[in-house]
Amino acid sequence: MNVEIELMTIHASKDKEADYVVLIGLLSDELPAEKPVDDILELLLPLKESYPDAEERRLFYVALTRAKNRVYLVYSPLDPSNFMKELESEEYNTCQHEIINGDFSQNPYFPACPECGRGVLSIKNGSHGPFVGCSKFPVCKHTENICSFCRSGILEKKGENLACTNCQVAIPVCPKCGGDLLIREGKYGQFLGCSNYRSDDVISCNYTRKI
Repeated sequence: MNVEIELMTIHASKDKEADYVVLIGLLSDELPAEKPVDDILELLLPLKESYPDAEERRLFYVALTRAKNRVYLVYSPLDPSNFMKELESEEYNTCQHEIINGDFSQNPYFPACPECGRGVLSIKNGSHGPFVGCSKFPVCKHTENICSFCRSGILEKKGENLACTNCQVAIPVCPKCGGDLLIREGKYGQFLGCSNYRSDDVISCNYTRKI
């Protein structure tokens, strides 16, 4: 079977056709773009049309009409483009059996961002290891602690412990700095020590507790 796959932008796809088209990037703030435009640049742009997002609606139409047989729209129901919300609304006669809700599109352990309410919490890699952050970064800088045991859940405060939303492991919280209390080996056996302890760092937490 001879299959040719080509990746291109919507602009580059104008006047072209393919048997099948897969449209990705249908997230909020992306299509239509909701990023603020610089005031000086705004003066150089043509006057906005009365119909909302008119130019980007035409661009979306171009993307939808490039396929000879079928076009597939890939998006996250947790963070969909406004255009996808419209297509799923009662205003349009969309065939509901054509909408496939795959398990891969949602992670029950990573909900919507509690700070901005628009982004989705997802795993990111930082200089100090993986963490959970908002998909709308840098607009939203909200972060959460990731479970160091399963690496698939968020640590939420429950009483005096941090409990993972995935594996349900409970980690004691340091009352001094809020770090994790981990089992450590000492001269007199095992004890609980703060994860923020650094032997060679001025900013260090030396809280300990007997097991």
